[in-house]
Amino acid sequence: MERVNARAKYDVSEEAGKLHHSSFVVDLHADTLLADRLFRYDMLERHQPRIPLSPFFNHVDVPRMKDGGVSLQAFGIVTNYWAAKRWTAERKVRRMDEIIRKSSDLEWALSGTEAEAVWKRGKIGAFLGMEGVHPLGGRVEGLGWFYERGLRYASLTHFNSTEAAYSSVSPVNKGLTAFGRELIGAMDEKGVIVDLAHINRAGFFEAIECSRNPVIVSHTTIGSLSRHPRAIDDEQIKAVAGKGGVIGIMFSPLFLSKRIIEGAERIVDHIDRVKEVSGIDYAALGSDFDGFIHLPRGLKDISDLPVLTQLMLDRGYSEEEIKKVLGLNFLRVYKQICG
Repeated sequence: MERVNARAKYDVSEEAGKLHHSSFVVDLHADTLLADRLFRYDMLERHQPRIPLSPFFNHVDVPRMKDGGVSLQAFGIVTNYWAAKRWTAERKVRRMDEIIRKSSDLEWALSGTEAEAVWKRGKIGAFLGMEGVHPLGGRVEGLGWFYERGLRYASLTHFNSTEAAYSSVSPVNKGLTAFGRELIGAMDEKGVIVDLAHINRAGFFEAIECSRNPVIVSHTTIGSLSRHPRAIDDEQIKAVAGKGGVIGIMFSPLFLSKRIIEGAERIVDHIDRVKEVSGIDYAALGSDFDGFIHLPRGLKDISDLPVLTQLMLDRGYSEEEIKKVLGLNFLRVYKQICG
């Protein structure tokens, strides 16, 4: 088979490249706005590795998103628990809007229907995901401001617990708070997807029971392959699938296997496990690019996403299965909840 774009043993064939770039490709989580805030990182230009900590914050910009065949990107709103959370989050929202207004390649895509239309115009769709509901300050009313400006999913916790729920690293084995249950009701009503990344196990299952809609895990790994506290187990996979949601597999080797050095095929191992437990309709990509992670061999940044298509082809995945993992699974959820 003829190979193009050779990258050591992670070469991408012409067949894989054509399949990838004809597919609707979604990444459910990138923290690029964090890098922008810290290092004046301009995602409209192809950025070379010269910023501080560049192995951890040099994964995404618009030219490389185009190279990677990205159709729809979720950009995370991340705030420090002890910082001015609302102010910091609003600043990031406004920065994202400024980026999109200046770009000839990015457009807001705030529903599944919009995302498809943006893709068909040859542009990259964008929306926001809130990583931990700290900016709401325990008030449901705050959700509306963010929704009107592009928020389409929110995780109830991050590394810290919130007024809504407890983090996966918290010693507290409790479910949702009263505010958490109220917030999920408001999210269902407005059309904001419930994200169960970072939440503890008790809250995970209670949130699934509480929500009327499918839920997602925007960026995680699978516990049978990694014992990391952020990983989810087979019972949790089945619960998300039973709700009709999707599970985004993240790319950090420390989460994929707890090894500092790992290859890109380990990402596909985790996709394999979701497929084995509940079927191919519930697997997705949730890179955590620019989230202070280093990447596995074969993926230097978002431009290398076609490598994953090649690896799935090499394992015998059908074109239909690959297209589902790359983006159609999430598009199904996005259309159902957001239109």
